[in-house]
Amino acid sequence: MISITVIVPTYRRPLDLARCLEALKKQTLKASQVIVTVRDTDAATWQFLETFNRDTLPLQAVKIEVGGVVAAMNLGLSVSEGDIIAFTDD
Repeated sequence: MISITVIVPTYRRPLDLARCLEALKKQTLKASQVIVTVRDTDAATWQFLETFNRDTLPLQAVKIEVGGVVAAMNLGLSVSEGDIIAFTDD
């Protein structure tokens, strides 16, 4: 079976991230891995992720210490395991 990884770079948009993750839960073809890259200084997003219901979503939060979406995407790629990699914005 083909596995799908979805990488979601985010920064200080916990409400948008919540909508994104809820939408990923509702996909017909489910992701095998969902990676959210979060800046180390983004307290609001880390707080949201602590309370987010991860049932039915194989969520993995990864801390990034440098700025920029490209760095966040590359970090997500470095820990991805899927045969297919998809990027989406929060």
